[in-house]
Amino acid sequence: MSMPAQRIDATIAEDISASAATALVDWTVMSREELRPRLLVNNHKAGEKVLAHLLRELRGCDSFDFSVAFVRESGLILIADVLEELAARGVRGRILTGTYLTFNEPRAFRRLLAMENVDVRVFNGSLHSKGYFFHHAGSTHLIVGSANLTDTALTANQEWNIALSSTDDGDLVRSSRREFERLWHHEKTSELSEGWIEEYERFYRERQRVQAASFTQTLDGSMVAPNAMQERALLGIDEVRRHGGDKALVVSATGTGKTYLAAFDVRACRPRRMLFVVHRERIARAAMESFRRVLPKGTTMGLYAGGERTPDADCVFATVQTLSRPDHLNCFAPDAFDYIVIDEVHRAGAASYRRLLDHFDPAFLLGMSATPERMDGFDIYALFDHNIAYEIHLQDALEYDLLTPFHYFGVADVEVDGQPLEEKADFSRLVADERMRHLAEAVERYGYSGDKVRGLVFCSRNDEAAAMAERFCDMGYRAMALSGSTSDGERERAIERLEMEECPEALDYLFTVDIFNEGVDIPAVNQVVMLRPTQSAIVFVQQLGRGLRRAEGKDYVVVIDFIGNYQGNYLIPIALFGDRTGARERLRRLVSGGSAELPGASTVTFDSVAAKTVIAAVNQSNMTRVGELKRAYREVKAKVGKVPTLEEFDRLGSLDPTCFFESSLGSYDGFLSKYEPDYTVRFSEVQRDLLRFASVEFGAGKRLAELALIENLLVRSKVTLNSVAEDLRAEVEGWDDGFGVGLSFDSCLMQVRNGASVLDLSWYEKKDQGKFPPMAVLDGDVVRRSPELEAALTQPWAREFFGQMTELTAVARGLHRRDYGSPFNDRPFCIGQRYTRKDACRLACWEQNVTAQNIGGYLFKDDDWLVFVTYKKDEGISDTIKYHDYFVNRSTLHWMSKNRRTSTSKDGVKLSAFDPDVTRIHLFVKKDDNEGTDHYYLGTMRPGELVDSSLLDKGQPVSVFETEFTLDHPVDQGIYDYIVGA
Repeated sequence: MSMPAQRIDATIAEDISASAATALVDWTVMSREELRPRLLVNNHKAGEKVLAHLLRELRGCDSFDFSVAFVRESGLILIADVLEELAARGVRGRILTGTYLTFNEPRAFRRLLAMENVDVRVFNGSLHSKGYFFHHAGSTHLIVGSANLTDTALTANQEWNIALSSTDDGDLVRSSRREFERLWHHEKTSELSEGWIEEYERFYRERQRVQAASFTQTLDGSMVAPNAMQERALLGIDEVRRHGGDKALVVSATGTGKTYLAAFDVRACRPRRMLFVVHRERIARAAMESFRRVLPKGTTMGLYAGGERTPDADCVFATVQTLSRPDHLNCFAPDAFDYIVIDEVHRAGAASYRRLLDHFDPAFLLGMSATPERMDGFDIYALFDHNIAYEIHLQDALEYDLLTPFHYFGVADVEVDGQPLEEKADFSRLVADERMRHLAEAVERYGYSGDKVRGLVFCSRNDEAAAMAERFCDMGYRAMALSGSTSDGERERAIERLEMEECPEALDYLFTVDIFNEGVDIPAVNQVVMLRPTQSAIVFVQQLGRGLRRAEGKDYVVVIDFIGNYQGNYLIPIALFGDRTGARERLRRLVSGGSAELPGASTVTFDSVAAKTVIAAVNQSNMTRVGELKRAYREVKAKVGKVPTLEEFDRLGSLDPTCFFESSLGSYDGFLSKYEPDYTVRFSEVQRDLLRFASVEFGAGKRLAELALIENLLVRSKVTLNSVAEDLRAEVEGWDDGFGVGLSFDSCLMQVRNGASVLDLSWYEKKDQGKFPPMAVLDGDVVRRSPELEAALTQPWAREFFGQMTELTAVARGLHRRDYGSPFNDRPFCIGQRYTRKDACRLACWEQNVTAQNIGGYLFKDDDWLVFVTYKKDEGISDTIKYHDYFVNRSTLHWMSKNRRTSTSKDGVKLSAFDPDVTRIHLFVKKDDNEGTDHYYLGTMRPGELVDSSLLDKGQPVSVFETEFTLDHPVDQGIYDYIVGA
């Protein structure tokens, strides 16, 4: 008889009692982890944000009550989609907020008022509570602490909140609910209405005028101080100079303070005269003001642009259009400036920039750009002698809190005539009435930060941009389209109108294709709308970046991406999260719920249809395709100006070097030999095969044992297992970030012995032993070089072979420390990382590999037993292998044996006799077969009572047995949500 789908052996009260005992009395008590009282914090490096827990609770509740002092529109838009889902299910809630400190915006109150399934009341007094109730049948989940309903509190601030669960009869919940009801019905509490909001708004505006003041962080009252990014960049520029360089390039995301960086370096260098070159007069004026705040008093500054000419100032700020004209350029001697700064230097391939750079001969040239890669093929890196002083990308800038947070919403583009929009949709479909309504609803739904909307809309074609701007005007918005044919003057005037305060001339939206991808500075932009296919991660980040510059009155930027049936959709998570792995599983998980991994208050949300569309594109993507590898390789080669080493690709590339190893080429040498004409190394067959062996099998750094053995055998003909194990244990024990804890010497020795059997190929099954040449010979406790490795180290190109093999092990070590450096339970498996069955056999130190087919769902062998679960079974598989494996909760796995087994079969007897002091049962889970062969490692577990059951095969029962495993470590919430989610 089959076990029930839901647990019936414990009531909710018993579960809550056990969970409370674990949290408050004895942490070793086994209980349901999700019911334990626990601390909720924001820590993106650990994948933790209060918002993720709040959304999870909302999705699962029957009703909810919030008592929260401060509510911002920024917080409400983050829960808007979930509240709409709840409304569709008939779930209602109540929100009690207040007027304390006049913090809450009238717009937030209006958004609350518009929520059909939420009743809202306002306490007119000093309400300062932060409590969230989520009601279920017979129980209530509660979050109480410091987090208000704002984006920063839910995602970025150092907040402390306690989450706990209680039956409805628990005293804490009963008293908390009584207090909520007391305030809900208090005489100072008013029902939210439009009339109440209008009265509050008058008071709010008056308080805002009284309190209005700007704050600028200064040093010694007058000079600004470098931020964290600028300090590192200044060190990098100085390093270039100390090595004799007279040119340096800084690659830095828009809005990270490149102009101030240049000013700080000029202040440090004290040049006689400085020239700052830009392409817009308004940018030149802004740069001059920035320099004025940094440089010593008495430094003369002047403009050389438009109608202004100040050629003799200490610091001249010029537009390239004016200065590059021969009649102006010839007014300056080549050595007139000993320090020149070129802003947006990716434009330097243009003739005007070339004339200017050919004319002047400064002592030092600094170039700055967010996107030095150029589509016209001009080599910006070569212009600066490949001296990249510093490089900071979007994720780094968010980490340093240099940019305005963004709230990205991936929205399914509307279907026109029942068909989704494709890459090359007809013009009529792009501007169809239903699409325009969909666009207008979305920009209103997700809103903006500030007093009025200032939006940029990126379209796929100029005719689409013009038509949509016109249609937007018909709908009551003030919109204008710009294209490459628009004059500079018209463009500048349009930007001014977008930035204006509310007045008849002000614009709400500018529609364009690509002229604003780079080189434009509109800090006030508070909404970015993407109405075009994503075809480049670089362009995506450029367009996103238009809204990331900080501005007074702007707390965040809303990004709305309309996602159609586009091939390049897989690039969206790569661009948003800066992913380098190219792993489809990771991209899918980021789409499903990756916001918790973003630094700061930024968030990413996809609606359900858009998420499925992006995941479908991810499933079709392959970052190990030669085209992708070539693109990433060309980028790195341009930066270093030569054939890059593997270490340089690892450090500077947009893809992990493992993409080469996982490709059909098998190694970096394999790629270079086939596709790089400047690569002159010609290894022998054995040298090439040994490099491929090391790259394919060990390049990802999943275990150190083989890497340590290879490094030893490269420099000596033999080595003992004990010496390598001792070195390995000392190495991981010495890592100051805690890696290696729980890895004993005995475990290290076991791994090294197993690693030696891998290198001498005896670990492989006979059918696989001919794929690679052996690297070692295991002789008792001594490991010797194999004849093949000995030959490789003496043949022509031996020096290059030694160098590439050494570099490969160094890169793999770095990957190990980054991804696999936290072993669990005295084994080299790292919780949350992904392994194939072959990886698991090797890291479990089995004497020989076992083919995946022979393992199937599990194999109980030696002292390390392996269990593999495919969570969502393919509908087409046989009924006899549709095992009913599912998570009861994050700490409990309901599991079914292979068919034709009973609790008294060999497998059942082994499980019944399980002894955790002797044996480890390792759990590996993947969501479905789209994941390929990799599984998440979720730690060790212990079986419960075995229950005989059956499956039906063509109507006939087939014996199995079932049990519930208790995990020693609860499944990470993000992985759990991804695996069990739709």
